[in-house]
Amino acid sequence: TAEPLDDEHRPTVRTTQVEYEIPPGASLQEVRIVVVDRKGEHTIYRNFHRPGETISEKVTGEGPDAVVRIYVSGMVAKEKPF
Repeated sequence: TAEPLDDEHRPTVRTTQVEYEIPPGASLQEVRIVVVDRKGEHTIYRNFHRPGETISEKVTGEGPDAVVRIYVSGMVAKEKPF
């Protein structure tokens, strides 16, 4: 059986709220929110939005170097460590 992790070895879980207003451009733009953390890169949100709409998502990542990236139409629009 595996021994439980003590606090020193337990992964740090971080959470942040991400808000983003879709910029002017095509009438429908694909938006993806990606978290990069100690477990790798994973998409946590993907949908199409119109310019001017605002999205708000709570994101969670593990480790001290977690980063959230927002992609609009395939390009990184915002990157934020958390």
